[in-house]
Amino acid sequence: MADPAYFRGVVVRNPLTRALSAWKDKFALDGPHVKFWGHTPWDQFVSQKLGSGCDKDEHWVLQSCYCGMRKYTYEHVAHMDALETAPNSMRNMVQKMVASGHIASSFVDSGWGKDGQEAFLQTNTVFHATGASNNAKVAKAYSPRNNPGVLEKVLPLFAEDIVRFGYEADVDGMVAEILAAPDE
Repeated sequence: MADPAYFRGVVVRNPLTRALSAWKDKFALDGPHVKFWGHTPWDQFVSQKLGSGCDKDEHWVLQSCYCGMRKYTYEHVAHMDALETAPNSMRNMVQKMVASGHIASSFVDSGWGKDGQEAFLQTNTVFHATGASNNAKVAKAYSPRNNPGVLEKVLPLFAEDIVRFGYEADVDGMVAEILAAPDE
């Protein structure tokens, strides 16, 4: 990892939507894995399961705990939820990898999917099955009116990931939307 010839890149997810997605997938009543994990209400999940240490479940532990993030500098951090044209998109990072000769374009252009005919970065690969990236779902889950105290607990828990991966502006915008959302 210390070799300057290495291409150090990582794909991360917005910490707020990642936490919500983990809950919706594992603990929500309509979640696909609730039979295995057991139902836990969202506010209890936040209070009991989330934490800032690296000893949590891989589905909601800090992303900073992985890949030597605290030891090495990653020059390329792609946001899974970024638009394809954004500088921090997965597409932009993969294009840099191809341009620098770290991977062949043929690796990116085909060979993926069930039939091997799909591109690595096909349309809509960034949307997770839980729909936790949906602004309305995020606003409802983190709303102080719907779930008092949840937002105040989650923000400090994920502060390291928010800053390390450049999500400050995104999270600030999300918080503004959450706080401005009308009562239900």
